[in-house]
Amino acid sequence: MRAEALQTAWFRGFFGALSRAGVTDVVASPGSRSTPLVAAAVHEPALDIHTLYDERSAAFFALGQARVTGRPSVLVRTSGSAGAHDLPAVLEASYAHLPLIVVTADRPPELQGAGAPQTMDQRHLFQPHVRADFELGMADRAGVGGVIRKAVQAVHASLHVPGPVHVNAPCRKPLEPAEPRDEAEAELAGEVQARLERPFRCVGARSTFDPNELVEVAARIDAAEHPWLVAGPHIGGPAPVAEVERFTRHTGAVLAAETASGLRHGGPPGHDGFAWPLRHRQPDLVVLLGAWPASRSLQHVIETAHVRVGLHPHGVMDPTGLEGWALVGDPADALRQLADRCRPATADRRQAFETLRDRDQALWRTARDPGFTEAGAARTILEHLPPAATLVLGNSLAIRSVDRFAPATDRSLRVLHQRGLNGIDGLVSGAAGAASRAKGPTLALLGDVSFLHDLSGLEAAAQAVAGSGRPLVLAVIHNGGGRIFDELPLARTASPGLMAHFVTPHRKSFRGLSEVFSVDVCPVSDRDGLEKALARAFAAPRVTVLQIDVPADGAAQAGRAFEAAAAEVRGGR
Repeated sequence: MRAEALQTAWFRGFFGALSRAGVTDVVASPGSRSTPLVAAAVHEPALDIHTLYDERSAAFFALGQARVTGRPSVLVRTSGSAGAHDLPAVLEASYAHLPLIVVTADRPPELQGAGAPQTMDQRHLFQPHVRADFELGMADRAGVGGVIRKAVQAVHASLHVPGPVHVNAPCRKPLEPAEPRDEAEAELAGEVQARLERPFRCVGARSTFDPNELVEVAARIDAAEHPWLVAGPHIGGPAPVAEVERFTRHTGAVLAAETASGLRHGGPPGHDGFAWPLRHRQPDLVVLLGAWPASRSLQHVIETAHVRVGLHPHGVMDPTGLEGWALVGDPADALRQLADRCRPATADRRQAFETLRDRDQALWRTARDPGFTEAGAARTILEHLPPAATLVLGNSLAIRSVDRFAPATDRSLRVLHQRGLNGIDGLVSGAAGAASRAKGPTLALLGDVSFLHDLSGLEAAAQAVAGSGRPLVLAVIHNGGGRIFDELPLARTASPGLMAHFVTPHRKSFRGLSEVFSVDVCPVSDRDGLEKALARAFAAPRVTVLQIDVPADGAAQAGRAFEAAAAEVRGGR
């Protein structure tokens, strides 16, 4: 039997098993050694193949898909340094609990350690950041069942405790796919197909909380005078909106929700808990849902509460070490059981809730944007997102501007973020991946440095829109550099020369990108222009880059304006 026919059947079995285990998307980057892998994926009709030339961009594209689908996309890499470009995305997947499978083509054993081109030790390339490592070994007829099993195990490992999985796949020349030429090769192909037609599943179950474990937590919530439920960035599947609404309504707990929680827009009705300059009465008990908040105000709320309860789906996430109870498991189940065991809210609690809500609404009525800054841009974007839109939040000032300056709404939005490691890596590519699988239009709000850091993601964005037929808007806050550093203590003491190494002013216009990447670039500098640009951007399936020009010190200006509004609200009590 020809080696190439055996290798073809081997990898068709692997990708066929991936497909039957629930994988729908393969993201590949060109390379010779990965030829049999890509050919096998193309042979599987249920798989969608996305090809992007930049491995780093492709990896974040796959993460964007996983954020929407909840399933692992499969990255296919050639041998050598190609897989190393996936490390930033693997790290984000690990800490954001996103399923991802990285398949690296490798040179055969006889070329290892012999100075062969594009050859390195790829085993355990991503340790300790992957949930599992698999070595497929060389194609072997006796091992066909094993390669199918490893495909199913890889999918299960990426989903059981969601995160990245690495599969290393040695390939021998000739690399091109080979169809059966004789009876033995046809028999092997038939054997592989027969194995794939057998039912195979790998099912994992997560137990609910023992009711006895929650009795004392419920008693502490009952005893609290001012309990809060603080919702940081959501990790995992859809946010437990119904369970949060029932818990807060029953207990009278105040909901303080960041936008990235998925609970602030279209979530439970009532006070959104984000009148950040009011400095209102602090809670004596905090239940933390989700990851550690981006907001310093909410971090302070958690740190100063007397009693802290954390709801953690995948392990303890408590950088302070101050939690009294860490409930590791399904947060929705914990909230359901706590609502069943807690007493109904007292009249005093409900009155405190009403007072906070009234003061919060008074602040939003009073606060004004001084000119057109990050505050005005964030508010305008949130007000003009179309129904069923997906909002992708960048890090640094972008996510903070939405939380600080845009009030909660009752409009249903799907909010995605990159708060696993909170980096600016691959934000454009990740938004493109999300847009490729989102049901409606997608808008990503990010800063100019983040945008420049991932310009190759514009190629992925164009592919996503071509495939989905839905608009993708990249709203870029153009404030001349990384202005998040202006809000750090360093800015109060550093010289302009030193600050230039942190803020990294660039003075670049994005207009020329329209010719390079076939995207629409639209500069705007006021609210009216932004409203009109958003209407045009969402009117047709295209990629639009909104260059939102704001003053370099706009965020600081808006912050002072909100502080003044808060003082006015306090004075009117």
